Amino acid sequence: MLKDEFPDIVLWHCLNHRLELAVDNALNATRGTNDLKFFLESLYSLNSQSLKNMRDLSDCALIWISASKRIGKMFTIR
Repeated sequence: MLKDEFPDIVLWHCLNHRLELAVDNALNATRGTNDLKFFLESLYSLNSQSLKNMRDLSDCALIWISASKRIGKMFTIR
């Protein structure tokens, strides 16, 4: 609509959002990452709903000497 009213306008999406879209497209094109994405999303959905599960995940992270104790949603676009 802006382009119709102002034909000389230059439209530019947020650079960070464009980068996020490019990464998402690359991940979707690469078949090997889909399994990892599915695993991480399943792990997130299982543990995010329960404090006990989050505590168990934290204990497992300590056992595996993991720097990250909380897994968040990954590979998503807002």
